[in-house]
Amino acid sequence: ILDNLAYYGGMTNHHDALNKCQDTLISANVAEQPERVRIIILVTDGLPTVEQDGTENRSCGSDCRNHVISVADGIKQTGTRIVPVFVVPNPAEKEITYMETLSSDGAVLTNVTLDTLPETVTNLVGDIINCKTTRPSIAASQTPSSSDWPT
Repeated sequence: ILDNLAYYGGMTNHHDALNKCQDTLISANVAEQPERVRIIILVTDGLPTVEQDGTENRSCGSDCRNHVISVADGIKQTGTRIVPVFVVPNPAEKEITYMETLSSDGAVLTNVTLDTLPETVTNLVGDIINCKTTRPSIAASQTPSSSDWPT
């Protein structure tokens, strides 16, 4: 799937991204395989820039972020894991702090590029599904690999 994605730039809509992913995960496996692990890997380049009503707002404030946090909390309560991944070099501290609140375990992966994203996702999904851990033990400045996960 990742190989077919294109990055066009533009607005950052965490609200819709989380909701659409969760809707897809729920409809795809709850009835048939309720024990299946559900993971949302939220790939982003920063803070949200779209209000919950779809309005473009490059300076989306705390109300916007708090709404996304509420959406993420609801998703996490269903058992879906959220793993935020930054694809921007050196995200600001407020961006990392915000993403930590969306994360299921407070971990946020940084220093991931569009080139390393497919490998990062493969490693994350494989290790989570194999139940090695739900939290990577990597520094914020490292690109994660499967060897970074404790066994």
